[in-house]
Parts: sequence; C-alpha cells; structure tokens
Amino acid sequence: RGQQVRGMAVFSPLFRDAPAACRRMERDALLQAVLGHARSIVKQHKGKMDQWVVMHGMLASSEIYDVAGVDSLIQIFHAAQKEDPAAALLISDAEALLLPGDSRVDEVIEFTTWLKSEGCKVGGIVLGASLARPYMAPQTIEKRLDRIASSGVGVPVFIAGLELETDKEATQEAMLRDLLSLFYSHQAVAGVSLASPWEAAAVNQRSALYRADMTPRKAGKMIENLLSSEWVTKAKGVTDDQGHFAVRAFHGGYRISAQVKGKTVKADAAVTSAKHQVALKAD
Repeated sequence: RGQQVRGMAVFSPLFRDAPAACRRMERDALLQAVLGHARSIVKQHKGKMDQWVVMHGMLASSEIYDVAGVDSLIQIFHAAQKEDPAAALLISDAEALLLPGDSRVDEVIEFTTWLKSEGCKVGGIVLGASLARPYMAPQTIEKRLDRIASSGVGVPVFIAGLELETDKEATQEAMLRDLLSLFYSHQAVAGVSLASPWEAAAVNQRSALYRADMTPRKAGKMIENLLSSEWVTKAKGVTDDQGHFAVRAFHGGYRISAQVKGKTVKADAAVTSAKHQVALKAD
C-alpha cells in the first residue's frame, strides 16, 4: 500500500525479552547469540523495512549488556548496519519525554552521541508518548524536544505510540490536538505514530480513537479533520515573469499541475523542508 514500515526492535537489554537459555550463557556465548539474532532478523526482512529500531530501552535497563559488555552495543548496531545499509537505523526510549526531570533526555543525547562517535549511523531517535494521569504538560515536552534540537546530536526525532488515557472524550480530543500540533510543527520531529486506534484491540480501551463498532470518538474525528482538511494545502495562481510560483504549504505529498506553453504538465512532490522547489517543464 506504499506505507513506510518500521521494524521494532532488534535488541532489548532485558532478559525477559530473550530466550530463557540466555540467562545461563557466559559473556562470549551471549554476545555471539545477540549478534547472530541481529544479523538474522535484519537480513530476513532486508528491503521491506524503511526503518529499524536497532536498540530499545538501553537506558532503562542493562541486564544483557552488563554480561555481554557495553561494547556489544556498538557491535550490535554495526551488525544491523552491515545487513541493511539502506534502512534508517534508530534507537528508542519509551520514557524520556514523560519522566520527571530532564536527566533521561540528556542520557539519550549522550548515548546517541557515543554511538555516532563509534561509527554507528544513527538515523533517528524514537521517543514514546503514552500519556496517563498525571499528564505531562505539552510545554515540558516541547522544552525537551528543544533540548534535543539544540544539542547538536543531529538526528531527527520520531514520536511513537502517541495515546492519551482518559474517561472524557473532550479531554482526549483537546490534549491530543495540542500534542499533535506541537509535534507536527517542531523542528526536531520527523514523524508521529498513534497507538490504540481501535477500542476492540486496544490494551487500554480508554485510549482508543475509535469505538468497537468503528465509529470515531471526538479525538478520532479531530485527527481525521487535521489530516484531510486543516493540514492540507490547496493553492493556485499565476507565475511571475521567470516562471516562479511560491506558496507556503504544509509538509506532505502533493500533486502539482501547470499550463506550460499550452500543455498541461504534472508532477508529484514531497514537501519536507523549509524551501522545497519543484520544476515543471514542457517538452
């Protein structure tokens, strides 16, 4: 269907996420098992994944790499990088945006900087955004994103699993709109994925955007409207003498057509930067 796919995740430092036999392995055996898994899983799906989360939860736990050694993290990343050099390779932390204090955000920045210094081609940072009471204020989240943007780490942020648990539909709608507006407009953020869209399959039904019968809740309607109407640019006009026509547009994919020398010329464009140019020429 032409959708981008993200693999999640090649390595987690928790023994509960690994086969039971890993708990009894010595350092070298454990390292080889981890590297073998990284190579095989990435190779198996090579060409199908636009992105891979190579490491998830490195700063929340260190069980496996306490045994295999900290340098094993570099080797794991390099193994994934070698098997699928075309994919964007990411690291992930589910809590950095939402924990009290900024220390985890600083640790994410330091960890990313360390990986890059060791030749790891880190393509981005995935940050979880599953909100429950007491809710983290959007202003606090914005400051943490600002912190990453100004750190010089030089990689985009992807928001993953955005959801908001509440009994009140109006609260969910208002808060998710604020957060989506923040993420969509922030210079550091390159993408957002939503969690718990459907009540019948949601872990927490109070976070769902659609009821079990697929009718949208207020938040679901709001998101549909943002994506289909509010965050879409439709414009027409006449070029200047040099053939230039400029429009301020939302990021996204566009279909463009123009009358050039009596002919209709068409092009598709993905607006992804502050100054994106598309050239249309008639043969």
